Amino acid sequence: MDKKTRVLKSIKGKKVDRPPAFSGMGTVTYDNTKKFGYKFHETFRDPKKMSDVAVASIELFEIESVNIPIDQTIQAEAFGAKIEFRESSENNVKYPSIQTKVVEEISEFTSIEPPKIENAGKIPEIIKSVELAREKAPSDIPIGCWVMGPFVSAGQLLDRKQILAATMRNPETVHEILDILTEFEINYIENLIESGADYICLREPAGSQDVIMPSQFEQIVKPYLKKILKKTKVPKILHICGLTDDIVTKMWECKPDALSVEEKNNIHKNRKDLGKKPVLYGAISPIKTLYKGTPQQIIKAVKNDYKAGVDATMPGDDVWPLTPRENMQTFVKSTKRGLENELK
Repeated sequence: MDKKTRVLKSIKGKKVDRPPAFSGMGTVTYDNTKKFGYKFHETFRDPKKMSDVAVASIELFEIESVNIPIDQTIQAEAFGAKIEFRESSENNVKYPSIQTKVVEEISEFTSIEPPKIENAGKIPEIIKSVELAREKAPSDIPIGCWVMGPFVSAGQLLDRKQILAATMRNPETVHEILDILTEFEINYIENLIESGADYICLREPAGSQDVIMPSQFEQIVKPYLKKILKKTKVPKILHICGLTDDIVTKMWECKPDALSVEEKNNIHKNRKDLGKKPVLYGAISPIKTLYKGTPQQIIKAVKNDYKAGVDATMPGDDVWPLTPRENMQTFVKSTKRGLENELK
């Protein structure tokens, strides 16, 4: 079974010969950027550099996917937020940051027209990077892209506290905002797919129990995730960073093909609550385990997650840029072995 078939069949819940070693999120480290002499912050601005460092993960780590390095400000920038690209060093990793919000008051947002994709900040560059990655990567390697969900994006376009307060005081306006963002994101995903994305990971960290109550997830977040996933015509993963033990079945009701959770979750409980059928990925800590852990600790973490019931282990977020190459290689090899790690 080739790598692309394995990954896409796994996401769809079909039988595979072994677990795939891939990710729904970023896998670019400083080893990727050093290979080409790029600075880390440059990889978020140039389609060629994005695609170069993404494809490099195949050689560096033997991972079975190409994941475009997308920063978390792109949807806010598309709607008009001002973004600062800060230079990083190995002692001080910095991602792009939002300097100016799109609007100051929640009432102002509903008058904003969503941008056309071709004029939406860095989004055209990301779409181009997918095309380039498809040209550069082997044909049996799938291209993956992630997209931030509408609720977390709303909190980036204006003050997050205003959005959270409005879910209780002015839910009608929140729904208007989420309608606008949802339609934009559906259009964005369609363009990613047309450019060569083989699977999509929809991420909604603002939907976790760390941010809102499960009842708010049901009323405010779930309908829009469900709509986006329904419109996504390639295999799709739903990922929510943070604690999601009490909403994991609600996540599955959004009708993704697979779920991804992070290390805060009780995987044993998640598998019990979900039953055997739903595809469940996770929940390796990008910081504690992949970045700071030893190879032996990584093997142990992978083994424990398989014993708890995951279909394949996966980082719970983007891989930290300073993660050692040896650790990534260990993670990939251990993921491929699955429960055979018991014998190692």
